[in-house]
Amino acid sequence: MPASSAGRATVVVCRPVAQAGSLTAQLEAAGFDVVGFPLAEVVAPRDEGAALAASVARLSNFALVAFTSVNAVNAVRRAMGEQPWPDHVATCAVGTATASAVVAAGFPTPFVPAVATAADLGATVPIELSDRPVLAPLAELASDDLVDAIEARGFTVERVTAYRSIVPEHDDALVERVVSSDLILLTSPSIARRLVAVLSERLGEAEVPPAVAIGPRTAEAASDVGLTVSRIATPSTDGGLITAVESSCP
Repeated sequence: MPASSAGRATVVVCRPVAQAGSLTAQLEAAGFDVVGFPLAEVVAPRDEGAALAASVARLSNFALVAFTSVNAVNAVRRAMGEQPWPDHVATCAVGTATASAVVAAGFPTPFVPAVATAADLGATVPIELSDRPVLAPLAELASDDLVDAIEARGFTVERVTAYRSIVPEHDDALVERVVSSDLILLTSPSIARRLVAVLSERLGEAEVPPAVAIGPRTAEAASDVGLTVSRIATPSTDGGLITAVESSCP
C-alpha cells in the first residue's frame, strides 16, 4: 500500500459535503485516510426552481420521471410539497444510490439499468407506448445522454433544470493535501473536469494523483482532461469504488 505519513494510503473524496459521509466512513473503515475535497455545492436553479415547479404541477401528464442523481430526487421531492404522486407515473433511476433516494422519497419503485449510465438508463428503461412524455429533471450542466437515448426510441422528453452546482472555495493547505495524496475518487464527469480546473488554476502544472472513476463516462472525461485513471468501479456504486481503491492500493 502506498504510504502516507501514518502508513496508510490517502484517498481524496470530491463529493459535496452532505453526500460524502457514507463513502468516507466506509473508506476509513477499510483502512484508508480520507481527504474531503468537495468540488460541488448544490444550489437552486437560476430561476429558483420555477420551471421544475411548473413541471411537477403537471406530473400526471407524464408517463415516466427519469432520475440521474440523488440531487434531482431531492429537488423533485421539495417541489412536490404535499402533492401526491400520480399512480400511473413510473420512475427510473440511474443507479442504486439514486434508486434508494427515490424509494425513500415515497415515489414508486424505479427501474434501474444493468449499467449505471444515463445513456443505458435511457436506452433500456421500459416505456409504455403513450402520447405522454418523459420528465427528465437534470443538473444545469448535465449531458444530453439520457434525453438523446430516450428520444432515439421515439419518445418525447421534457428536460427541466432541477438544480445546479457551484465550486466551493478551498484553502491552500487543503489543495496541497490533495496533490500529495495517493488516489482521487471521481464520481461524475463534471467532477473530473472541475478537479483539473481547480488544481490548474491554483497550482499550474502540478502532478495530479491517479484516479478511480465510478463509471466509464467519468473515466472518459477524466482521460480527456489529462488525468490518469487506474481503475473503473464495477459496479458503479460506493461498494464498487471501495473495491477499486483496494485494488489500486494493495
